[in-house]
Amino acid sequence: MKAPAPHADALPDKPEDLPKLFPELKDRKKEDLQKAYDSLNKLGTGSFSEKATALGELASQFPETVPNALERLGVQDSKLAQLATNSDALTSLGTLSDPKKGVLEKAQASLTLAKSVGDIFKPEDLKGVLDTTLKGLPSAEKLIGAIGKWTDPNASATDKAKATLELGSALKGFAGDKFPDLANDLRKLDGPLRAAGAAITLLDPNAKPQDKALAAAQLLAEVPDLKKNLTGFADLLKGAGVTNATDVAQQGGRLADVKVKGLDPSLASKLTPQQLQKLDATATKLGGATSLESVLKGVTDPKALDTLVGQLDTLDAAAGKRLVSTLGGLEHKVLNEALSDPKTAEQLTKLAGKLDDDAGKVLAKAVTEMDSGALKALLKFTDGVGADELNRTMKGLGPLLDKAGSKLVGQGLKVMEKVLGKVGLEITADVSSKVFKNLAKVVPVAGALPNAIDAVKYEKEAAELHGKNKDLGYFAHTIATLNVADAGLGIALDLTGVGVAADVGASVLLGAAELALDIGFSQEKAKFEADPEGYEAPGWMKAINLAGAAVQGPAGLVQLAAYYGPEGAADLAKWGVETAAKGAVKLAEFAGVSTAEAAGEGLKTTAAFIHKMADVVRNPSKYGEAIAKQAAETFNDALAKGGEIAKEAKKVLGNVVDEAKKLGEKGLETLKFIAQNPGEAAKVALDGIKSVVNAGVDLATDAGKALYKSAVSTLNDLQAGWENLTGAAKEKAKELLDGAKNLVSNTVNKAKALGEKGLELLAWTAANPGEAATKAKEALTDVMAKGGELAKKAWDSVQALGAKGAEVAESVVRGLANAGEKAVETLRYVAANPGEAAEKVLEWTGKTLSDLAKKGGAAAKAAATAVKDFVEGGAAWAKDLATDLLKDGVEAFKEVAKAWKDNLTEGGKAVLVALADLNDAGVDALKDLASAGGQLAEAAVGHLDDLARKGVETAKDALEGLANLPGEVGELAGDAFNSVKDFLDDLIPDIDIPLIG
Repeated sequence: MKAPAPHADALPDKPEDLPKLFPELKDRKKEDLQKAYDSLNKLGTGSFSEKATALGELASQFPETVPNALERLGVQDSKLAQLATNSDALTSLGTLSDPKKGVLEKAQASLTLAKSVGDIFKPEDLKGVLDTTLKGLPSAEKLIGAIGKWTDPNASATDKAKATLELGSALKGFAGDKFPDLANDLRKLDGPLRAAGAAITLLDPNAKPQDKALAAAQLLAEVPDLKKNLTGFADLLKGAGVTNATDVAQQGGRLADVKVKGLDPSLASKLTPQQLQKLDATATKLGGATSLESVLKGVTDPKALDTLVGQLDTLDAAAGKRLVSTLGGLEHKVLNEALSDPKTAEQLTKLAGKLDDDAGKVLAKAVTEMDSGALKALLKFTDGVGADELNRTMKGLGPLLDKAGSKLVGQGLKVMEKVLGKVGLEITADVSSKVFKNLAKVVPVAGALPNAIDAVKYEKEAAELHGKNKDLGYFAHTIATLNVADAGLGIALDLTGVGVAADVGASVLLGAAELALDIGFSQEKAKFEADPEGYEAPGWMKAINLAGAAVQGPAGLVQLAAYYGPEGAADLAKWGVETAAKGAVKLAEFAGVSTAEAAGEGLKTTAAFIHKMADVVRNPSKYGEAIAKQAAETFNDALAKGGEIAKEAKKVLGNVVDEAKKLGEKGLETLKFIAQNPGEAAKVALDGIKSVVNAGVDLATDAGKALYKSAVSTLNDLQAGWENLTGAAKEKAKELLDGAKNLVSNTVNKAKALGEKGLELLAWTAANPGEAATKAKEALTDVMAKGGELAKKAWDSVQALGAKGAEVAESVVRGLANAGEKAVETLRYVAANPGEAAEKVLEWTGKTLSDLAKKGGAAAKAAATAVKDFVEGGAAWAKDLATDLLKDGVEAFKEVAKAWKDNLTEGGKAVLVALADLNDAGVDALKDLASAGGQLAEAAVGHLDDLARKGVETAKDALEGLANLPGEVGELAGDAFNSVKDFLDDLIPDIDIPLIG
């Protein structure tokens, strides 16, 4: 037998045994387990840089393993422990270790990593990690060296700026010709990262002067001491190779001189004077120019700034300072997300208004390392709590924050919110108060399992409730079981969901489960004591009881049976199977033999009925609708009960489904019947339909096309039936609907993959109702958007549908409005071949070309050119469209139309006539065309002359404006204006109109 390869001591010998150590990986594929195993092995045995890289790999691909990886592998390293809870660092490491990521992503990840681990890693640690992850990439060594200087905490202001410029140069070399994109990405980030982006822009020979000035301002904002010596700053820029360094430094200095401290120059440049004035007034109200600095450093969006100022306006100065202190402590990404969400911003404002100064300081400390989810969870828990209670609660968090830190507290709140939802508890003021008072149980500092539950107390509760209410009593026993590490963690994972919070350790999960169940028990016991006879345990409690028993294996089943009694345990298991409660199936498997023996002859009788009913589901029409439906429901019931009955039912039903699968198209009817009633039998039947569709039949053949159409029709009918269900049946159908939707999508994709041969099937599908039609229309639109011969054939296939394809035609033509330049080629073909519904098709084509022309870019130019070409061809619809585009001032078409300057065609003349017919509404377009000169000017001025003589005042004004232009246009318009003046003088001699020229 081959000896296992060397590996970390704590790891099993084989990757497939990994779920024993990491139960969250139990449903992973074999290849995934191998990847996880390799990373975990590296984490357990590698060098420091290899271990850090391994954490990044795990965070990227198996985030649920990260919280407990170090502890379970026995790795004791404080730096790695801090890294394991640093989401920014883990995300960056995941990017750096991913061979599929490009240089831009890796460059940004390198900087983010350096910034996020500044307090964790020594310079040599960072260099080692970057050496490991960037090895082999161009200019990597230079970049790593520059990052090392850039992150030096002891650097002076000048050295810091010099290092930033050197970093910009290194990034430029690392990113190659994509370095401007990197600068743009970094500009959206905060602090030093934004400064690094500014350095790249300063070194970009193609950057505009104003962009360089703004970049200089951002660098000055990051290193404010440089503003004291702009000459020295200019020399620094000159030494780095920045062109026009003196001008750039001076302009940057002016831009960086903002009145309110902390305001990013880039953001300041986007603000109106009114916004700046309002910001200044807010700062003055809170104490002066520096009062907003902590929060403004993280604000990058004008809308977020408006939200900030607006919320501060609603508070007095003291509350405003508390809000600023809280917001200023947030990570900048979280800050901008909070200010971009009106609800979150308002909740924070209300919270700041409720707190006193001491509680406000605790709040500011509490949020410093929270992500957006944790912040929202905190606000959800504080929302309904009164001011007095809230102040006491918040101050009580102080000691916990000192020991556990903001990040762990935030994790605890996030998990608590989820667990309480699972347990069915509404977050009321009373619940919130209990959560805050007991939050230390959720976030134990040392990372050990909390063991906060008083097992003796709950076992006593279980004993006292045994003869009163077994559901509530066994629930107390389940809570006591949480002190058993393996069982407790299994229940916690069931409550929270594996991987719910990738950076949350087992202790937090278990602590949250304990506290939630503790609160839940207290509330449910109070309900029971208020009405012992009428009390009925909620479903979530029964589900937890089942899960608590199942996670302990056969021993749990024995405990359940001993407490409930055999009949009560069987009833609970049956309830669990019917409601799909987690653990019920496992318990049924554990109890299968005992259940069969207890059923006695009844089991054999049931098995006989199951065999007899097989023929009913094979031939439902033979027995009538009522009997057939009862037979299908019986199979569902039998499958849901578990044990031997379920096994027998599944075996029989499996045989029926296998027979139907072999019949191909003919067997779909049988499978459709079985699948009509939601339940386990329906799932088996749906899998059968999937097998038929995926059987490898060539869809290009007649038989394949017939099978395809039957499968699509079957799925459409099933979906329609499931959608019309109500109540519990509708709930059961959810999984079936999802499965059918996926199968429909896959089926349509098969037709799409056939290329030209699949177009007929796609068109047929699109013309039929249901989910498949939507997918088919999307597929046809996608083909047509790419242009070429296949796009033309796709349109021909739609046209072949005739009158019933009108809705499809409209969908695919109008869908091209979101496509690119190639789609215009297809639209030309559509307009030239409109088919039976020509008038409608041309209307849709015109609207689509109009939409494209208004969007700008290459597609707009192509669309405008196509419209002009159709105008030249004498198409009335195109003339009308061109008229509207010019009237609306669409730039793309205005540019194309100016080609009529030197050759005013009959089509062009017709458009000018149409504009003139609009009277006042067409004047601006005629004036714009006239300004192009040539034949276009002669014709347009002529029309303006006619309109002015008809009394259209704007036409006369247009001529007067054109007359002021130099050259032939001005002369032509001036003559016309004077002629109009003479004409109007004759009509109204008492009005003196001054001559032009």
